[in-house]
Amino acid sequence: MDKRIVFLGGLGLGAGLMYLFDPQAGSRRRKRAATKTGGAWQRGGQGLGAFSRQVGTRARGMAEGVRVRLRPAVADDMTLAERVRERLGQAGVASLSVDVSVLDGCALLAGRVREGDVDAVLRAAGSVPGVRSVENHLDVHAGPEDEPAPDGSPARAS
Repeated sequence: MDKRIVFLGGLGLGAGLMYLFDPQAGSRRRKRAATKTGGAWQRGGQGLGAFSRQVGTRARGMAEGVRVRLRPAVADDMTLAERVRERLGQAGVASLSVDVSVLDGCALLAGRVREGDVDAVLRAAGSVPGVRSVENHLDVHAGPEDEPAPDGSPARAS
């Protein structure tokens, strides 16, 4: 180590000790330093406590999520039908054109669906916890030109 660095470090340490152990004002300075460092320790402890509570809360939430996924609650058929409709909406499928009914955990799907959406509808319905099987009674059509108009009249060719 360079001798100048050691000398400057020793000089700084000596000045600090003289400052704290000054016979006239050293006692007051030591008390003030203890109060400030004690407050910093206390604030740090409070922050650490808040952080540990937050981590604990998140860990409990994650454990609860895993528990729910591993052991899904048994739901009645009407609740399962609502969950299937919701999942169809999340999958981006026109769920208004699909009629959903559930009987003993078996989802029965009926209605008109575009040809490209059939797999997504079946996959979405089967992914709902509590649905044991899916029966496909869907009427598949080729595309938008095959869909009826909103007022119920047949679609017009453009």
